[in-house]
This record gives sequence, C-alpha cells and structure tokens, in this order.
Amino acid sequence: MYFLMSSNELILENLLERRDLNLTMLKHLDFELMMDPTEKEILDIKILQTDTVNQLKKIEQEIAFLTSKKSQNKRVYQTPFIENTMQDELGKNLIHVKQIFAKSYEGNSHIQEVIPTEISKKFQIDLKDLKHLHDFALKNPIYHNHYEQEIDGILCTVYEGDINDYWLNSIKHGSSCQPFYPTWIMSAFIMTLLAKKLGYSELVDIGSGDGRIAYCGNIVGLNSHSIEIDDVLVELQNIICTSTKQNFNPICYDALEFDYSSLNLKNPIFFIGGLAQMGGDVLATSIIDKINSIENLKKDTGIVFAGTNTKRQLSENLENGGWSSLIEKHDLKVIDTVSLPTIWTFDQDVETPYIYTEFK
Repeated sequence: MYFLMSSNELILENLLERRDLNLTMLKHLDFELMMDPTEKEILDIKILQTDTVNQLKKIEQEIAFLTSKKSQNKRVYQTPFIENTMQDELGKNLIHVKQIFAKSYEGNSHIQEVIPTEISKKFQIDLKDLKHLHDFALKNPIYHNHYEQEIDGILCTVYEGDINDYWLNSIKHGSSCQPFYPTWIMSAFIMTLLAKKLGYSELVDIGSGDGRIAYCGNIVGLNSHSIEIDDVLVELQNIICTSTKQNFNPICYDALEFDYSSLNLKNPIFFIGGLAQMGGDVLATSIIDKINSIENLKKDTGIVFAGTNTKRQLSENLENGGWSSLIEKHDLKVIDTVSLPTIWTFDQDVETPYIYTEFK
C-alpha cells in the first residue's frame, strides 16, 4: 500500500509539471499574438494553442482523478498554480496598450502612464475600483496633467507627472535599497488582484514609495500596511490617504529595523521594493529573517519580488528576474510570475516581472 501511494504522488507531480509547462506555453503564445505576427504565423499560433489546450484538458482530467482518490487522506495535495483569470487578461491587455502608447507618446514629462477611462471588453474592471484608480492619480501631487487618448480603440486617460524631487530625497537614506521609481497604478492593481486570488488577506509593501501598491491592496479588500523610510514620501502617502479616504496605514520606518510582529499578521503577502542587484537582496534577506523569527508565520506568508528582464542590469542571469539565488537559498518556491509596465520600463520592449513566492 505504501508503494502505491508513493507511485501516485510521483505521477501527480509529473502531471502538475506538465500542466505548468502547457500553461506557460499558452502565455507565451498569447504574447506572440501581440507582436504583430503575419497571417501564417497567426494560423500556426492558433493551431498550437488548440493543441496545447487539448493536452491541458487531458492532464486536468488525470489530475482530477488522482486528487479525488487522494482526498480520502487527511492532507489534500494543493497545487501552486493559478488558472488563467481576470488579472492575466488585464495584464496582457495593459502591456499591449503600453507598447502602443510608448511608441506614439510625444510629450516630455518625466513620467507618464495610462489608466482605462471606462470599462471595456479588454478591461472588465469593477466600476468602483476603476474610479478608485483614477482617484489615486488625480489626488496624487506627483501628477500635474492628464488628458484622454484613444489607444488601439480603447479610451484611456494619460497621466503625466514629475518625481524628481521625491527621487532626490529618497536616495539620501543610507539603508534605502532603490530610489523612488513607481510601478504603474494599473500594474499595482493587477498585482494586488493576484495576491487576493492567491488567498492572502493582508499586504505589507516594503519600500512603498507613494503607497500605490498598498492603496490598491486596500481597494481590493486586503488589509494593507505601507512601510517607507523616507518621511517626505510618507507625508505624500498621508495626503493621498486623506484625499481619497483610503487608509492603507503608512508607516515611516526603516524596514530593516521594523518590528513586524506588531502588525499581528496572520496570512500576509510582502511586496519587496528594489531589484536584487540594487540592494533589494539585502532588504529581502532581512525581511525573510524577520518572518522566520515570528512563530508559525512563514507557512502562511507570500513574498513578491520585483525583477528585471534587462541583461545590462543583471550580473548573473535572467532566471526569476535575478532572484534565483535568493529564492534557492531561503527555500522558497515560485507560485506565479506576472510581467507588467512600470515607470522604469516605459521606453523598453520588455516589462517588469513580479515573482510571487511562498516558503516550501
């Protein structure tokens, strides 16, 4: 009997790996369709998509059979992969809009980003959430101008701003791991949707800048905490909290020294600000050590790393956005990765990968 159970475990593990490979293939094919392929290439991609989906269906049937038998045991095997859902479609469509907008943008603002003006087939967002996203931009002092523009048939609002003063102030702190360079507001929203889908109930944004990730966590229903070392940025966050009536709990503190047990966390996901190659690895290591020091916390904790696909920023390799060594060292496993537009990739063909991990 013991041999039979071990055999089933191995079969199930193999099926899950095959499923993940097929899901990765589907994401890759979706991306290929956005890159203006020829008619023949589109036909080939569609055929591959159909074949891949058919293989997935067979694999899912086998997984369902094995897990239904396994459910008789005390512990049911839980798979780490999330099925293609709303945030995947939103991310894919946002990248497409960004790439078109970046090629046509003729302004000279320091930063620029877009938010859909209205709900559409490609951006099926709750109307209340969409209003909150615009509120953040409209009531955030870093943005000085906005206008509507149709991008690939989608009516969007373009927000232009300047973060130079905040950037300069943010680099004065000795333990700061990266200057203030925010992700797009829409990207923050999609990231927090994924965090909620993964089952987390709390969000802790480390090196939170103007608080946009914590803000978005708040509007999707997560209990957010925003930790930022720079007092000027925290003052900015407090202005946004007051004007939007969204309290995402800004805290002015050095994340390396903060006592996370004071937050009474139960099921949190941590967003780590800073690339691994720019000191983010030091910050991440400190946060992981602190998580490990809190009894029974790590088994219900997720960590999200901001990576890079740009070779010139990597001293080692591109795997997991430059975080592979740290992930392996601290016995983490990757449960999902999403690439999204950020301020610092506006003029690049690649986006910023966000790597979602949990402890093994």
